[in-house]
Order: sequence, then structure tokens, then C-alpha cells
Amino acid sequence: MNKKSRLLKFIIVFVLVFVFVLSTATTPLFAASNTKIKEFVTRFYTQALGRQPDTAGLNSWVSQLSADKITGAQFASFIIFSAEFSAKNKNNEEFISILFRSCYNREPDAPGFDSWVSLLNDGQSRQFVLAGFANSEEFKNICTAAGIKAGQLDPGEGLLPAVIIGELKMIATAYVGGGRTATGVQARRGIAAVDPSVIPIGTKLYIEGYGEALAADIGRAIKGNKIDLCFDTLQECRIFGRRTITVYLVGN
Repeated sequence: MNKKSRLLKFIIVFVLVFVFVLSTATTPLFAASNTKIKEFVTRFYTQALGRQPDTAGLNSWVSQLSADKITGAQFASFIIFSAEFSAKNKNNEEFISILFRSCYNREPDAPGFDSWVSLLNDGQSRQFVLAGFANSEEFKNICTAAGIKAGQLDPGEGLLPAVIIGELKMIATAYVGGGRTATGVQARRGIAAVDPSVIPIGTKLYIEGYGEALAADIGRAIKGNKIDLCFDTLQECRIFGRRTITVYLVGN
């Protein structure tokens, strides 16, 4: 065997050994990471939705979280403001207990529980409270331990009661932005399609679980106490679904 043949054989063997070692070294780490992400997702399902995740849903969330397509904070928001969770009509005490168990994986401590419940009872939004949990160091540490990006949530502006000039119970749906609305503005998150005979065009709104919005669009199917909220992605629309919500009319 000449020198070139021996060298080629050596290189092939070296590459094969290197690939084998690399695969055996990384696979358990990847599997362990995915296991922690599955535990993270499953906890939100069991604590917030009261059920085990379906296989397709679990795999989808794990895939998106592991690939950093969504953050832990975004996932928490998707679950907590989903139509399935909203339909459970949890009171403020139940809501806070669920956030402690879902976000922090523990029972609430008395001072923290009382403080958060007090905020909700005083009129603060659930969006603001969830952001407080999701933006905390404790939640970030839990996300880091699970191998996912924590991210952040917008708490909104915490409306004062004095600026709320009215409220309506409405059936809400969702649509994807990108085009132009009936008023000519860009369709994007924060734009709502309304029936002008119920909510005048140009009215500022505040929608729990969505945030601030502007009545700047209309639609053929949006008649009476119905509202269509604009989102940036189809996935967000599917998660939001169709639900009954309270829409606050905001003054200047």
C-alpha cells in the first residue's frame, strides 16, 4: 500500500470516528433539552388548561421553542390568552394561582399572591399582570434552565379608570394584517375592525388580552357587537380564535 492510500485510509477512519463521537456526544444533550421544553409546555397545559397536551400541539410548541421561533414569554401569552383558557372564566384569585404554578412551577407565596390579586381587583389588566410574571428574573431563570429564550411581554400602559368612557361585551375574531384598511391606514396589530354604528371610527380602545387598539377598519361580517382584531401572523389568529371579550372605550 503506497503512502497516498495509507493517508487516505487514515483520513476516512478519522472522519468516521469524529462523526460518531460528535453524534453520541450531542444527541443526549439535545434529547435532555427537549425533555425540559416538553415539561415546560406540559406544565402550562395542565395548570392553565387543565389537560394534557395533544401530541401535535406539544410537538409544535416544542419545535418552535427549541428553534427560538417563539420565546417562553410569547408561549405563556398564547396559552393564557387562548380562547380555551378564556372560556374557563377564572376569577382573579384563580388566575394568579395559575400564573404562579405555570410560570414559576410553584405555589404562590402569600405576599406575592395578595399583591397581584390586589392589582387586578383595583382594575389593572391581566395583560399587565402576566407581563409582570413573564418579565421577572424567576421566569427568565426557569426558561434558561429549560433551554429556551425567555423574551419579554409588553405590559401595556395600565389605563386609569378616569379615561375609560365605556365598555362593551363583544364577540371578537382575528385577522392577519398587511393590507390597507377601509380608512386607508396599514392593517397591523393594534387595528380593530368595528361596526361604526356601535363604535365610531377613530375611537381608542383597550382590549384585555390584546392591549390597545384603534377602531380604524370595517368589514361586511362585522355588524353589531362584533369586533375583528388585527394580528401580525396567522398563528396568532388561530390561537386567539373566536371569543367573547370586554372592549373598553378610551377617552383622551
